[in-house]
Amino acid sequence: MRSCAACARTRAGSALINYVLYRSGIRPLEEILTENPLAQSYVRWGVPGPGRWVTIYATVSPTPHVFIVIAGLRLDTSHDGTDVGPNRFEDGPRWRILDHIPTWAHWAVRHPPGL
Repeated sequence: MRSCAACARTRAGSALINYVLYRSGIRPLEEILTENPLAQSYVRWGVPGPGRWVTIYATVSPTPHVFIVIAGLRLDTSHDGTDVGPNRFEDGPRWRILDHIPTWAHWAVRHPPGL
């Protein structure tokens, strides 16, 4: 069984995406509370392919993870070698300086309808 810290890490990305989609008016709070979407939920959510302004990248393997690119800026909870600067080895929600998409997983690329 995984520790609570490990569970929290796997939920961090989906919590961030849920919050962004809720605050932007894309997903209603009731939908998020009812469905409790996790990273793996976003593998099939929305419309396939990149969006014009918003693209969601989700995977289930090797570990569930999800992040979002908004207007070319990546909002992610994992650095995984795709950042520079003094915080390049730190995890946690933040805008990533490089727009590089991590290559450690096969990503489902989706976007909210209309975006």
